[in-house]
Amino acid sequence: MFYFNRIIERYMKLCALNREELDRLFASVSSSSSARLNSTSSPANNNLTSSFSSLSLSLSKHAPAAPTSSTTTTDAIPRNALTPSTKELSTVLAALRKLREAITASARADAFALRAYFFTIHVSILCSDWSSYLPSLHTLLQHIHARHPLSPPDLKEYVGLLILDQACRQSDLALARETKVKYGFSDWRVEGVLRALVRDDYVGFWRLRRGVDGYQRAVMGFAEGDEGACA
Repeated sequence: MFYFNRIIERYMKLCALNREELDRLFASVSSSSSARLNSTSSPANNNLTSSFSSLSLSLSKHAPAAPTSSTTTTDAIPRNALTPSTKELSTVLAALRKLREAITASARADAFALRAYFFTIHVSILCSDWSSYLPSLHTLLQHIHARHPLSPPDLKEYVGLLILDQACRQSDLALARETKVKYGFSDWRVEGVLRALVRDDYVGFWRLRRGVDGYQRAVMGFAEGDEGACA
């Protein structure tokens, strides 16, 4: 629990420090996280605890301090200024992977496991860390949910993410509809996305994309190329 709380604390500190550049930060780590984690996952995990002291934890994770005059505009921030934060975020992703592996090895399916998987899935989506996101989502729905049922709102959220992933990232509409039937899923936005993809309805797809939350929007982004080609 302490290890997980420190991961959250570290992640929220990064978000607070880079609140004007979050999109760039997530994009920068998504382009390199897979290679970095595959080649240096052990050092990153070892550095997690030792380097906590390098981050000041004085900022509230719920209410970041007001931006200073030097960071009020993204144009004033050089591109290489994100490099330390990108490395820190990669370390957080590596730590989350290690935590997920530990939970899987211990076969935990309690409230703590749910909380850890919820957080891992959300962070992995924003960072496009699909090697962590999809296994986490499958474990959550297929194993943990069977032993510790998710609440209806949580089940709807994560089944919806799985359906969108299958339809938009995996381009498997048949599998998406199979998942929809399996879980008795019903959500007009997600169902509208499936219809738009089937009909090659570019305008309808992007209207729906503007109305979903940030996690769903990130997953839907994978259909951007296909929808653009159909326009």
